Amino acid sequence: MVKPLTGISGIGPKLWSLMLAELLLVGDPERERWVSAGAGMVVVDGLMHNFLHRSGTLHRCGADHRYGPACYAPGGCAEILRHFAATVDARQFNPAFPAVFPYPGQEARRQGRAAEGDRDCGAERRPAPAVGRSCGSG
Repeated sequence: MVKPLTGISGIGPKLWSLMLAELLLVGDPERERWVSAGAGMVVVDGLMHNFLHRSGTLHRCGADHRYGPACYAPGGCAEILRHFAATVDARQFNPAFPAVFPYPGQEARRQGRAAEGDRDCGAERRPAPAVGRSCGSG
């Protein structure tokens, strides 16, 4: 769905994916499929990949890889983020959210680090969340 849009110079797939997720989430809240599709979209940028790498999460999940297409491959960053999101009921933060909602977690991480004035937004080492043995696969 995003691929045809990437022909517009200066706007890459990550930005299109973020915009599409926003549009689906707020375009018509009465359309459950739109909201569900938008809520389920996972956009992996360098910041999120680096956080998963520096926190040791990729290594613990057996998913060491460089930033890029491997982030969306089976067992990559996107799958790990979906797995983490499935362990938290997002409705505790906002009753209007679906129970499994990977999008706000990513956005909150970016906004929080940017608000602290951290240009690297992920250089610190933090322990990775315990995800069990599956780390999102299977």
